[in-house]
Amino acid sequence: MLVRAILAFGLLILPGCSQSGPEESYRPVSIVNLLANPTAYHGKRVTVIGCVRTDFEGTVLYLHREDYEHLIPSNAIWLSFGENQPTAAQRNLAGQYVIVEGRFDATHHGHFRIYPGALTEISRLEPWPPASLVRPPARGRSQ
Repeated sequence: MLVRAILAFGLLILPGCSQSGPEESYRPVSIVNLLANPTAYHGKRVTVIGCVRTDFEGTVLYLHREDYEHLIPSNAIWLSFGENQPTAAQRNLAGQYVIVEGRFDATHHGHFRIYPGALTEISRLEPWPPASLVRPPARGRSQ
């Protein structure tokens, strides 16, 4: 099951990868790595999974749903859409896990400068896991 999830994650991020070289391709990274080593990822295009908050004053990607529920900014990354604000469908993802692609900026600390960094130039914000990875319950088995 774990191998299947890892392979599926790899297949999902391939469409976001550029053919122009490693500097332009998105690299999958754990939000834990972004939080622990922000300068190592500064300026890099990354793909990350977390729980999203979509509020009027900002959109934030949290490490866990509990961090989202308790508003713990040290466990979150600010999402900066610039002039392209999140779509209505993306705003409806609040409280859900999502996959996000963008450029990490270790110097951008979001609203009130309380976040360890930000994702800018966001090109993808979609539900995680995608429907293709969700396995329907087995039929005929008693639980």
